Amino acid sequence: MNVLRVAIVFLLLILPLSWVSAQGLNARFVQGLWYSKVPFFAGETVRIYTAIQNNSGFDIQGTVAFLIDGKSVGESSFSAVNGRIVEVWTDWGVLQGNHSIGASIQEAFKVEIGKEPEPISLSNALLGASQVFADEDTDQDDIGNQEDADDDNDLVLDEEEEILGTNPLDPDSDQDGLEDGEEIQLGTDPLNQDTDQDGIPDATEVAGGSNPIVAEPTQKDVQRAVSNIPESVTGEKSIVENLAQQIAEDVFPVLEETVDGFVENAVEKLQEQRQELKEKKEAFVKGEKPEPLSVGERILDFLLAAAIIALPQWQLGLFLFFAIAAALLLRKLVSKTQG
Repeated sequence: MNVLRVAIVFLLLILPLSWVSAQGLNARFVQGLWYSKVPFFAGETVRIYTAIQNNSGFDIQGTVAFLIDGKSVGESSFSAVNGRIVEVWTDWGVLQGNHSIGASIQEAFKVEIGKEPEPISLSNALLGASQVFADEDTDQDDIGNQEDADDDNDLVLDEEEEILGTNPLDPDSDQDGLEDGEEIQLGTDPLNQDTDQDGIPDATEVAGGSNPIVAEPTQKDVQRAVSNIPESVTGEKSIVENLAQQIAEDVFPVLEETVDGFVENAVEKLQEQRQELKEKKEAFVKGEKPEPLSVGERILDFLLAAAIIALPQWQLGLFLFFAIAAALLLRKLVSKTQG
């Protein structure tokens, strides 16, 4: 009987101490991690949050370190009153790639009134890491490049830019002030700042209302050729000069207008067809259409884009052909007068 009494007394003395010891370990992370912005992308700064719950029977102070790929990127001090939950956070400059994100209570102290803080060890001091992937978002539309069909938002799909040779991460591949999609609509070359090679950048010509796909100084070239007729040619010179002047003033303007009209009309019709395909692509990206463009439609879209770019070059070549023909005719007339 005496042994039983001693055992009961021993248990009554020990159990409260054991309960307090167990309570001393009851401070831990809760709710895991959350972020100020989801999804987040490379180059952004996001705030990482976590929370600590304290049911230890006493107040706790400490420091939480936030870990990215095992390395601390920031620390936050906390004071947790018994029975309360406190939140802590740090800011992180996001880098592109896969990351392991976690948190750890680096040090903790038991804080009682009138006593010095006492270091304690918490069994739940490490928060299990979560795995996240931070993508690039070139056009900042909150769609990562891996999921975005048009990374630079220039209205030309990435797969088309690869075919055309333009930069899918830069809306203005040739840096002339016109975005690639706009250049394709205009018929200018998205890889050439001066499509018609007249010394005036495409964007400047568009802003000024001139045609960026047709060089301007054709009549001046003819007049320059006339001025080079030898002074020794007499009598017949006036006939040649008058003919050249007539060609420069009457024939070339009509020829230029005719060629311009033909090419512009053809480009307009091609752009209309491509606009239909563009609207279908955009509807698929927005989720309004269940299927993307077929292989045949994508090939057609590429051919239309190529034709829109190439036609202005043919326009210039056609005009130059007639200009050269006129120059040869003048040269032949001058040779006859000299003979």
